Amino acid sequence: MKITTGLLAFLSGILILGACNSKQWKETVETTIKLKSNNSHIQFGTQHNLSIDTLTISVNSFSLEGNRIQADDIYLVSDAQYTASQTGEAGTFNATFDIPQGTYESLVLTSELVGQNSFLLRGVYLGPLGVPKRVELNIESDDFMIKPLLENGKETISIDKNTPKTISISIDMNSLMADVGPGLWNASVATGSGGQETIKISEMQNGNMYNAILGRFNESFKCEVD
Repeated sequence: MKITTGLLAFLSGILILGACNSKQWKETVETTIKLKSNNSHIQFGTQHNLSIDTLTISVNSFSLEGNRIQADDIYLVSDAQYTASQTGEAGTFNATFDIPQGTYESLVLTSELVGQNSFLLRGVYLGPLGVPKRVELNIESDDFMIKPLLENGKETISIDKNTPKTISISIDMNSLMADVGPGLWNASVATGSGGQETIKISEMQNGNMYNAILGRFNESFKCEVD
């Protein structure tokens, strides 16, 4: 009888511990998605440069897929249209994920771009003549950007309610503009008269510049957990 009672107590302890652990991995951590750019001043050769004023990205939805060590894998969707504008260090999408706690071997963020006006950049170009011109870049894309999340070079990502995280979508502007050389700037067509001229870059205007930028669009983005 004593053995039976002890065994029952042992089994009860295991069940309680298992229930506590199960509850722990169901707890979620609210995680915000933000946009940031790592450089706002780009040099093209020695006599051409671009200073970026604002950067806006619009998406139809975000989804997050992850492989978790301690419990079930996750698939989360934040399904609405979101826009982030960066005028300083960072801009924030009004999008959050409630991510279950745990250690993740991988997390992958998918962003569905809206198509028209999905990426807007405004800035000022200064060429060899020293005359400033406004720049408006409008990329239209309805692609899905699929990016693995990284955390300071670690092999795993830890999500813990005591250490809130932020997902940062960052863009390397030097990489994005790497194929837009001085020759393309010299050949660009500006519009406007009387006031400051504007170089508009889109599918319909300055197409060579647009295609050079579009070709590096996806690879210039990365996603990190901060």
